[in-house]
Amino acid sequence: MPLDVIVSTDSVAVAAAKDVTSTIPIVLQGTGNPVPAKLVTSLDRPGGNGRQAFLATNKDRIVQLAAGTGLPAMYSTRELVAAGGLMGYGASEEAIAQRTAGVVDRILKGANPAEMPIEQATSFELVVNIKTAQALGLMIPRSVLNQATEIIQ
Repeated sequence: MPLDVIVSTDSVAVAAAKDVTSTIPIVLQGTGNPVPAKLVTSLDRPGGNGRQAFLATNKDRIVQLAAGTGLPAMYSTRELVAAGGLMGYGASEEAIAQRTAGVVDRILKGANPAEMPIEQATSFELVVNIKTAQALGLMIPRSVLNQATEIIQ
């Protein structure tokens, strides 16, 4: 069965897919800045077709190492905070997934992916893990908690 589009959240996988196809559209989801990684030529006109797996695969170990130092650590994804990290601030993963689905829909309806600009996140979330703060002996200021989009107890 032929593929109509490839979607990936891993820049290594995107690079590998780019190396083996020049005809199947590739949609990057949450891969940071794809220009320095040479996955696209520019954000406004990606050309060609168009989060690192390391973090997702090793999230528990990363959080354990940080916690073992007794120092607070801030992450870029909710997933690492849910795994026991103290705080996270980054693009809303739900919003990214919704926008990715929209991009795939446009491609499947005939849009040229080489001419579709790379969309950058516009919705961000602040996640705080109170249990981790207590374990580190920290009190998160009310002003920070009031700005949090999610508080993990």
